[in-house]
Amino acid sequence: MDHAPREPFDVLSYCWRSTELNYTTTVSRLESHKQQLPWDQFQKTLQDAIEFTQNLGIPYLWFDALCIVQRSEQDGDAGPVVDKADWAEEAVKMAGLYRHACVTIAALSPRSLNEEFLELITETSPPSSLERHDLFETTQNTPHASRGWTFLELLLSTRILYF
Repeated sequence: MDHAPREPFDVLSYCWRSTELNYTTTVSRLESHKQQLPWDQFQKTLQDAIEFTQNLGIPYLWFDALCIVQRSEQDGDAGPVVDKADWAEEAVKMAGLYRHACVTIAALSPRSLNEEFLELITETSPPSSLERHDLFETTQNTPHASRGWTFLELLLSTRILYF
């Protein structure tokens, strides 16, 4: 994805463990996911990111558990975390995804995928100005700082909204 995409999209940067993720794209679910996604299967963090993206008027949200084929049901716990063939195809697109996204939604505050992050900001007034934040300082006491993958996502991003 070296060229700009045709449709605007956001990306989600978040931390998850395979044991807490209810719903992913697997080889057996791939075709049905192209038609419809079951809203009630997504945890609160993922639902918040989808709603936030829709409220911005952006038609698409990219997040790895859905957009990269994950471990198939047949593999069980012994199988790879991701489908190796799909990973080989998708991994080379990562820099472009984060560079061309309208915004990266960095869900830093939820300690698990079952926690909402939008409810944390509804009672505060909007900021009177936007300011630039230091990535290292902003993420230092969050799971993002201890996981290389999520930290890389933020380094590659051009516009980040922290929650």
